[in-house]
Amino acid sequence: MFAEVLNESSDNVTVAFDTTDLEKIHRGLADQLQRDGYRTVAEFGDAVTYERGTLVGRIFLGAFYKHFKWDVRIVEKSGRVEVSINKQVSGMWGGLIGVSQVKNELWRLKNLMLNWN
Repeated sequence: MFAEVLNESSDNVTVAFDTTDLEKIHRGLADQLQRDGYRTVAEFGDAVTYERGTLVGRIFLGAFYKHFKWDVRIVEKSGRVEVSINKQVSGMWGGLIGVSQVKNELWRLKNLMLNWN
C-alpha cells in the first residue's frame, strides 16, 4: 500500500499510498493515533488536528511530560492517497529534550505509515 515519501522535514512529512480508498487510510491513521493516546481536537475540511497531552502539563513539567499536536491532511491526488502530518507544537517548553521528543514522534509516525499493509 505504501508508495513513497513525498516530503520530509523537521516540521512535516508527506507520504503517498497506492490506493484510492481515502476512508481506509483515514480510519487506519485515526485508530493508530487513538491507540497511542491522541485525541481529536478539531476537524476542518480535509484536515484533522490530533493532540496528546496538554500544553499546561508541558509548561509545568517540561520534558517529563509529553505534549504533541499534529495537523493531519488526507487527500486523494492522481489515483493515490497522500497523507501530510504537520507539526503544531515545537516542544520548546520542554527545552532541548522536548524539541527532540517532537522530532522523534514525527519520525515514529512516519515509520508507522511506511509499514502499513
